[in-house]
Amino acid sequence: TFSRHALLDHAASMFFSSVTNLIQHKSLRVANGCSELSPTTLIGNDVIRTLENAKYMQLYPNSLASLIGGICVLIYSVGYSGLVGLGASALILMLNAWIATLARDAEEKNLSAADVRLNIMKQIIESIKAIKLSAWEQRFGDLLSAARLKECGPLYRFRFFFANFSSVRSCITNH
Repeated sequence: TFSRHALLDHAASMFFSSVTNLIQHKSLRVANGCSELSPTTLIGNDVIRTLENAKYMQLYPNSLASLIGGICVLIYSVGYSGLVGLGASALILMLNAWIATLARDAEEKNLSAADVRLNIMKQIIESIKAIKLSAWEQRFGDLLSAARLKECGPLYRFRFFFANFSSVRSCITNH
């Protein structure tokens, strides 16, 4: 008899072998000049990522049954007032998801601004002799400072928001 994990591993290896075979057959039928389809990239990245994400699918039925059972036990033991606590928990979960979205957006903006700043640094390093000869240190220093300020802006805003939210939360829970 198979356990759930062994069955999932068996299904995953069957999936991997069949998809790998399909990709290899597809790559043999592609014209020689086409460089868009790389079987190594598909097998190395996409198929393995899909395979790893599919391993969590075994948890969905158990998670759903646990959620339904937990709500039933909560209603039975506490009564319908337990649903108020469950609603508050769901609200906090949605708030955390929203904050995580804000953090992700701030990080993406920070990374793009960091790329701009690093490109400026690369230009400065590559042409340091011309900058020194022409006495442009202050101009490039100001340009680099402005890029750094632009880089830190989204994170400063997010951290300011998060610090204020944390202090409001601690005031609410302490009183």
